[in-house]
Amino acid sequence: MRLTIKTKLMASFGALIVLLGGAGYAGISSLQSTNDRMTAFSQGPFVQVQEGLKIQSGVNDVRRVVARSIAVDTSENEKLAGVLDKDWTAIETALATMLQAMPEAARAKSADLAPLLADVEAASREAFAFSSKVDILISGTFLDASRDAQAVLMADLEDLKAKVVSENKPGAPAALAILMDLQQLTLRSRIQTVAAVSRTDLAKIRESVATVSSNQDTLREKLTTLAALPAMAAHADAFGKIGGHWDTYYTQLRTYLDLGLENNLNEALSTINERLVPIALKAEARINELNAEASALATSSVAESQTAYEATRMMLIAIVAGAVLIGIAAALWMSLSISRGLAKSVKLAEDIGAGDLTQTVEAKGQDEIGDLLRAMNLMTDKLREIVSDVTDSASQVAAGSQQSAATAEQLSQGATEQSASTEQLGQGVSEQASATEQASSAMEEMAANIRQNSENATTTEKIAAQASINAERSGKAVANSVEARRSPARPIFSP
Repeated sequence: MRLTIKTKLMASFGALIVLLGGAGYAGISSLQSTNDRMTAFSQGPFVQVQEGLKIQSGVNDVRRVVARSIAVDTSENEKLAGVLDKDWTAIETALATMLQAMPEAARAKSADLAPLLADVEAASREAFAFSSKVDILISGTFLDASRDAQAVLMADLEDLKAKVVSENKPGAPAALAILMDLQQLTLRSRIQTVAAVSRTDLAKIRESVATVSSNQDTLREKLTTLAALPAMAAHADAFGKIGGHWDTYYTQLRTYLDLGLENNLNEALSTINERLVPIALKAEARINELNAEASALATSSVAESQTAYEATRMMLIAIVAGAVLIGIAAALWMSLSISRGLAKSVKLAEDIGAGDLTQTVEAKGQDEIGDLLRAMNLMTDKLREIVSDVTDSASQVAAGSQQSAATAEQLSQGATEQSASTEQLGQGVSEQASATEQASSAMEEMAANIRQNSENATTTEKIAAQASINAERSGKAVANSVEARRSPARPIFSP
C-alpha cells in the first residue's frame, strides 16, 4: 500500500481533528447534560422549595393578621380583611405552582396538602370573624359611654338624699339607707358590666350579667319601698325621674353585657389556639417534609452533575492526552522517515558528485522519499551507463584519431614524393618534348593527371589535418569528462 507524505499528513491531522472533535462533542454533551439538570432543578426542586417557602410565609402572615385584628379598631380590620384575602390568593397561586413543579409521583403523594391548607384558610377566616369584632379597649369604651348616664342617675339620688336630710321627716334614716343602696347598685352594676366585657370565661361573664340583671330587679324593689316611706311623700315625682334615668343607664349596660355574652375575644383566641395554630403548624410541617424531599432531589441532582463533570473531565483529559501523543508520534514518524530518506539522498548525491557511481541506497518506503531514492538509484545506473559509453567512445575516438593521424602522415609523405617525382618527370618530359609529337601529347595528358593527383594530395592533407584537430578535441572531451567525474562543481560534459 502506497503511503505518501500527503497521505500521512492527512491521516495524522485527520486523527487529531477526530480526537478534538470527539473532545468538543463530549464537552458540548456534558454542557448540555449539565444545562438539562440545571433547567430541571430550576423548574423542579428549586421552584418547589421557593413556592413552599412562599406558602409558609403566607400562612405565618395569615396568623399575624388574625392576631393583629384583635387589637385594632373596625376601620383597621377592614384593611386587614383585604390583606387576608390577598394572602390566601398568593398561597393558592404558590400551591398551584408548587404542585406543577413536582414530578407526577411526588404530586400524587402531596395530594393532602391542598385540603390541609383549605382547613387552615377556614380556621383563619373563622378566627378573623371573631377577632374583627373584638374591641380590646371595650372597657374604656363602655366607661366613657356610660359616664354621663351614671352621673345623671347618681346626681338624682344625691339630690334626693340632700332633701331627705334637710327635711328630716319620720322615716328619713330608712330613706337615706335605701338611697345609698341605690347608689351602690348603680356602681356595682357598672363594675359587673366592665367585668362582663373584659372576661373571656363565659361562665364568669354570665355571672356578671346575672348580677346586673339582679341589681335591676333589686333597684325596682327598693324604689317601691322608698316610695312608701313617709319621708318620701312629698317627692313622688322624683321616683319617676330616677326610674327613667335608670332605664337609660341600664340600656347602656345591657348593650355591653350582650357584647360580653358574645365573648368574641374568647372565641377568637380559642379558634386561633385550638384550630388555626395546630393546623397551620401541621401544614408548615408538611411543607417542610416536601421541601426536604425537594432538597434531597436537588442534592442528588448536584451530585449527578458533579459525577458527570468529573467523568467528562477525565474523558477530555484522556482525549487531549491521546491527541498530544498521536501528534507527537506522527511528527516523529514523519520527521524520521523524511530526514532519514533525505540523508540517504544527500549522501548518494555527494557520492555521485565525488565521481563514485558505484554507490546505491536501499529504498523501502512507498512515499515520495522512497520514490526519490529509487529515482536516484536509477539516475546512478544511467550515469554509469553514460560514463561507460563515453569511456568506450572516447577510446574508439582516440584510436581512430591515431589511425587518422598516421594515415594523414603517410598521405602527406606520399604526396610529397609524388610531387617530387612529378617535377623530375616534368623536366624529363620537357627535355624530350621535342622528340616526338606523340610523346608530347602523352606527356600533356600525364601532366594533367599529375595536377589532379597534386590537388587530391592537398585535399587529403587538409582532411588529415582536420582529423588531427578532431582527434585533439575528442581527447580534450575525454579529459574533461574524467575531470568532471572528479569535480562535483562542474558538469560531466562540456561543449
